[in-house]
Parts: sequence; structure tokens; C-alpha cells
Amino acid sequence: MKNSEYLDIALDQSKNNLNVFFGPEIWPLQNHGGISRYYGELISGIAAINKNTHAFIPPNNNHYIELLPEVCRIQSIQMKSSELIRIAKNRISKTNQESIYHATYFSDTSFSSWKKAGFKTVITVFDLISEKYPEKKFTRPRANLKKKAIKSADHIICISNTTKSDLMEFYRIPEAKISVVYLGSELRESGEMVIKKDENNQFLLYVGKRSGYKNFNNFLTAFAQSDLLKSKYNIIAFGGSHFDETEIDLIRKLRIENRVLQVDGGDDKLIKLYSTAAAFIYPSLYEGFGLPPLEAMNYGCPVLASDKGSIPEICNDGAIYFDATSVDDMRAVMEDSLSDIALLEKMKQFGFINTSRYTWQKTSADTADVYNKLFCW
Repeated sequence: MKNSEYLDIALDQSKNNLNVFFGPEIWPLQNHGGISRYYGELISGIAAINKNTHAFIPPNNNHYIELLPEVCRIQSIQMKSSELIRIAKNRISKTNQESIYHATYFSDTSFSSWKKAGFKTVITVFDLISEKYPEKKFTRPRANLKKKAIKSADHIICISNTTKSDLMEFYRIPEAKISVVYLGSELRESGEMVIKKDENNQFLLYVGKRSGYKNFNNFLTAFAQSDLLKSKYNIIAFGGSHFDETEIDLIRKLRIENRVLQVDGGDDKLIKLYSTAAAFIYPSLYEGFGLPPLEAMNYGCPVLASDKGSIPEICNDGAIYFDATSVDDMRAVMEDSLSDIALLEKMKQFGFINTSRYTWQKTSADTADVYNKLFCW
């Protein structure tokens, strides 16, 4: 189905006078990031479907604010529920009192206050990392707030069936209270890029955070153990901040200092890397969804990915899989796959087919359907 058809269906189904308010929680927490991208694209899409869409915007430096239509932005210094509810009440359509509050992250926002004010409450759960890896300190921030939000929300949107299953397992949430809505995968292009592939500068691309379950160190180790890979390729790690001392020490120990580079940038730079990389490598041990493989597929970049978490669910036939817990298997799959030109070309085509299923317009249309059904369930 084409994007325009998803929008037409959503417009047809939408009450178009449902009041939808998106919370301010995520914007001060990130300058970039997948969650911010999701809400930037979602709010923009919902605003195109439903005229009474509003987003509370506190002071922030978040890059994805620019995706939001000016007309739906509510500048708000206050983060207290009582003040946000007062503002929301003044914005509510006079023709329809049916209203949604969709929190954009886990915080001390009181869903009970919104419920008392007559709002249906929604939260999106992206993954259950803190629950699956409780021993890892990096997974613990906001864990209690997350639990409170999950328990008290009227409805929960999960971004994959894997996340839905994990949510039901860890929190015993009734299935009827959960909807699965997949993410989109398109990046925003400036239209000013000239992309030329340099066959003399072959590289493997890694994108995003690298610590813990992201399994970047095992990827480095697998690469370093292969004379074939080291003779032909470099590694470019995009985003995720500069290498820390532990990573630098490992890179030195593996003797690949001249083979690994970390770079930062915006969507244009990332698109260029996806378009020119020999392959995208995704070694994560767990993902609630995993946008980077789909982004890579959008730009004809072959994907070699972990077989863990939601990754096979989302990537389908568009990726070549390895056992992310095995350095030897990761190395062998990379060597075999990257040596097979016909296979890589076939995976590009499979990738195009797969990623066409994930668009931000479909995400918005499916989410609007969830909102409307909240008043029928």
C-alpha cells in the first residue's frame, strides 16, 4: 500500500476532532536520538490526520523539534501535570471532549491526574532492556518511572511483537491493553547531496551507541581476527559519541588503530555513509525494534545483523544473520558474505522490499487508529 493510501484511510477513520496532546518529557533529554525522531515524525503525521493535535515543548536543544508543525507546538516552561492539564483544557475543541494524553517518555508525569481530568492516557514502550539486563547499571535510569507509567496507562503502544511479548512477560500486562505499531525508517534528505562510491575506500558501517548489549566490542574482535577483513575494509562508527578509554585500549590491543574511525553528523552524512558502505553491521544482543538496519536497506546497503531480539522480526529476509554471542560466527558470516558479490546484490534487493513496509505515514495512521479505538474498547 502506498503512503498516500495510508493517509487517506487514516483521514477517513479519524474523528478529526479528537484532542491529542503529546507530553514534553523527551525533548530536554536528547539533542538527537531514535526516540526523539519517532516523536518528531509521529506528531507531524498525527497533525496531518487530526487538526486538534498539540505538543508541549519545554526549553531544549532537540534537533527533531523542527519536524513538528508550528501550529501544534505549545511552548511550556512548566512540566507539572497540573499546569499542562490547565493549558490542555483551554485548547480542547469545543465540538468534542474526547482527549488523549500521549506521554513522550517515562517521567514523574502523573497519569492519574490526566485521567481525573477526563483524558485517555497512552505510553509507547520501545524495549525491555532494563528488565532483561537488570545487572547493567546503564539500563537502570527511570526504571521505576517506567514501571509506574506502564501500570497506569490506559493503553500501551509497543514498537514490535518482541517488545509486546517481553512486556507481557515482565509486567503481566493484558494483551488487550497493548497495540503493536511499527516504526518508519525514512531519513530526511536535504536534496543537496552528491553521492559517489569510492571503491578504494571500502568500509563496514556501524551506527549508534556501542556500550553493553550493543555488542560493539565483539564486532571489533571478530573483525580483528580476520586477515581477510583487515586487508580490505575499515570500520566507521557513526554517532554514539567519541571512543572512550576502554574502547581505545581495546582497539590498540587488537592492533586495528588504523582501521577504525568514529564520526558524527546529521542525516545527510549518515545517508552518504549508508549509500557508500560495503555493508552495515548490526551486532546488538537485543533491540525493541532497531531502526539502523532499515535505514541502511533504504539506501541499498547490505545488512549483516544479529539474530537476537526483534531484529529478525523487523529485518525479515532483508538481512544476513549471525549469532551475536559468537565472535567466531560473526567473523565467519562477515567473511563469507562480503566475499559473495551476488549475495550482496541480492540482499540489496531484498532490503528494498523489506524496508518499504516501514513508513512514518503508516506509523502515524496506525497510531491514529489506536487513539480512535480507545474510545470504543
